[in-house]
Amino acid sequence: MPYVPIPIIVYYAFMALLFVKRTMKPKFLNVAALSENNILYYILGFGLFYLFDYSYTVITNICKELGITFLFVKRKKK
Repeated sequence: MPYVPIPIIVYYAFMALLFVKRTMKPKFLNVAALSENNILYYILGFGLFYLFDYSYTVITNICKELGITFLFVKRKKK
């Protein structure tokens, strides 16, 4: 499966949600969980989560290549 840019898709989905909320002002978006500040916090939280996940993946792949155990990565005994 080719690489799917999930962070970019999520970012633009949240931006579209903010745009719709500001311009059209639909009643179903007037929930407290979908306030503008909360949507921006969701973007920040998702970005931080994805950053840590990506860095963990990169570090574990480097450690696998070098033969170093990293955190919970266990080597299989032969």
